[in-house]
Amino acid sequence: MNIYVIGPVTGKPSRNIKEFSRVKEALRIAGHKARIPHEFIGDYLRWDDCMRISVREMLRFGRFSTPSWPSYRYGGIAMLDGWEDSKGARIEHDLAVSLGIECRPWREWL
Repeated sequence: MNIYVIGPVTGKPSRNIKEFSRVKEALRIAGHKARIPHEFIGDYLRWDDCMRISVREMLRFGRFSTPSWPSYRYGGIAMLDGWEDSKGARIEHDLAVSLGIECRPWREWL
């Protein structure tokens, strides 16, 4: 399954990329294809621009989507520890849940 990883970035050393990468690798070993926001977002952008890019990616339609049969690229959302303390991750989580995209703590995807 394709999984998008969300979690705290702002205020973390190196934008928390080590933790995001560690979880991405654990999900890959478990048989998933995971993506992290750092793959799409540069260091130089403002928070609101980063959120727009991340949400756009999280809601991207899959390769074989059609107007009459849309499907999301990501079948689920994996949440890093501490996601509840991140304004951005809470926004991503709440949006995904409201749209019916399954959200779980990352360990539950293993």
